[in-house]
Amino acid sequence: MKEYKGKVIAALLSFVGLGYLLAVYWSFEPEQFDVVERAKIRAGEQSTPLVTGYVTTNTLVEVMQTLLNKPGGYLSNDVLPPSVLMDNMPAWEFGVLEMSRDLALSMRKDFSRSQSQSTEHPSLKKHSLNLILVQPLGYCRALRVNIKQVLTIYLNIRLKLRVRHR
Repeated sequence: MKEYKGKVIAALLSFVGLGYLLAVYWSFEPEQFDVVERAKIRAGEQSTPLVTGYVTTNTLVEVMQTLLNKPGGYLSNDVLPPSVLMDNMPAWEFGVLEMSRDLALSMRKDFSRSQSQSTEHPSLKKHSLNLILVQPLGYCRALRVNIKQVLTIYLNIRLKLRVRHR
């Protein structure tokens, strides 16, 4: 038993060290971006002018893509170390998720209706609940699929904004 004691301790320390390095890598916040400049780039890629609502919709899309595609992915629903021991990145993710929920709800309730009509945009009405129902600190395995569904809806809305204003 004594002959394996050093190897077991070395393996355990290696595991803890690698977990720490991984946690440090995952803790780097994604870079900030200029929302107007990013919208201009996306509009240029699609050969479309910046129309009303494009910057807002594109910002929501970019933020949700950042949440899904950052190093480590969405960490708040992980149950194993090192992500379960981290506190800064899950808190940042929660803030991003709350901001996305608020913006999606505003787009549904305020932006999709004008004062003269009381009907909501059908896609926003149907799918904004998908983002609102995401459990930010729960252990929902369907979270990534749920956010991807919402992201697809807003990508389509961004496309419709472009088509409607031609």
